[in-house]
Amino acid sequence: MATQHYSTKIDWWIIFVLVFIMAFVFYILLWIGIEWYIVLIIALPLLGMVGLSISGISYVIKDDELGVKSNVKWMWYPIENIKEVRKVKSVLAAPATSFTRVQIKFKRGTTKTAVPLEISPTDRDQFIQDLLKINPNIKVIP
Repeated sequence: MATQHYSTKIDWWIIFVLVFIMAFVFYILLWIGIEWYIVLIIALPLLGMVGLSISGISYVIKDDELGVKSNVKWMWYPIENIKEVRKVKSVLAAPATSFTRVQIKFKRGTTKTAVPLEISPTDRDQFIQDLLKINPNIKVIP
């Protein structure tokens, strides 16, 4: 199977909340008397970090592994160790920028934690089908 790339789904509310928070902080900085150019010096790196953290999330199925990129760090998981997948809506901290996610449970010992991996590929159905092509024993829970 060729390498499959999946971008993360980005919910509109995430962008709205981030823009609102940053605008509020910059307004307060200006209101308390900090010069506009200092606020700009603070704002540009912050905006860059926020943009990097949102755009730095992606997923890859390569050979028989699932790669999850969060900012600049890749984590690789063997697809043969996936025991079940489920479509979920969740707000848990995860390498995802949407409530609409795929929850992935692995066989014991695959990861350092028993908490399932939650990611938000734009096309959840295609992503799950591509996992099943490699490991047809994955249980898909509706």
